[in-house]
Amino acid sequence: MSDESSLYTEAENRWNVVSLDTGYTRSDFPLRWRWEADCHPISDEYTPDEISAYDLFREWDKYLQRHGVSQYGLVAIHWFVEGSGFLTGAPAFGDHGADNASRYDASFDPPTSTADGGPINWNCLPVADKVWRPGRGDKGGFVQEATGWKPSVLQPTVPLGFLRHCADVRNWT
Repeated sequence: MSDESSLYTEAENRWNVVSLDTGYTRSDFPLRWRWEADCHPISDEYTPDEISAYDLFREWDKYLQRHGVSQYGLVAIHWFVEGSGFLTGAPAFGDHGADNASRYDASFDPPTSTADGGPINWNCLPVADKVWRPGRGDKGGFVQEATGWKPSVLQPTVPLGFLRHCADVRNWT
């Protein structure tokens, strides 16, 4: 990679991963970050053919207001690593995430590059896009679809008011 702050190209994002439990090696596959905003499984009860991303966003907003977001109006974001046949919690970085028993580094050795055996730069993995459109309704995809926003790598929270603003501007007609 010529620029250490950029994302891996499709060709560079190929990894070998060894399971700590079994020693089984998964080879030559991409990794990506997957995120979930608090309470976004509300989308499990709908399809994009039944409700628009914006309307579902408004339902989610009402749900958060009834059940409470943090005292500062922040929505928590949970992070996962997705690879070939697995989805697991984000690895611990220092004390951050160390209490999560289902984190990546509790189950797997650090990924090594298929191309040169080098270590992974976690900041260069892509963050998965989520959509909410007829034919494809990703879990929680309504948030990104309604707002045009997705988090940066390991961003822990987002202000609900910011998401409301983004959704209202994006859906203004």
